[in-house]
Amino acid sequence: YAHRFCGIARQGPKSRGAVHSDRRNYMLSTLTGLEGCSSCGIMVNDEERPIESGKTLVVDNTFLHQVWNDADVNRFVLMVEVWHPSLTKEERKAMRTLFALKDMYSAVVL
Repeated sequence: YAHRFCGIARQGPKSRGAVHSDRRNYMLSTLTGLEGCSSCGIMVNDEERPIESGKTLVVDNTFLHQVWNDADVNRFVLMVEVWHPSLTKEERKAMRTLFALKDMYSAVVL
């Protein structure tokens, strides 16, 4: 299940994200193509995959990755973060507690 984030991500036309690692080995991200996915994709550790409307990719963000959109329109995906399957039940519980404490003392400005 999602523990931190679920939302819609937009990438502008004719654009590329920076190659980066999120350095968070406790979770995976899913990308489900929603709209404008005709010429876009993701590269993870030099392996490229298309992002397609109605299809979901699971990405381990600890590896270097980059998204791109070569289309002339905005690309929209549903992003959901989920626990890494190798975490034990106790580790997931500890992470939930840690995030709950962090959230108590974090300011959110909308």
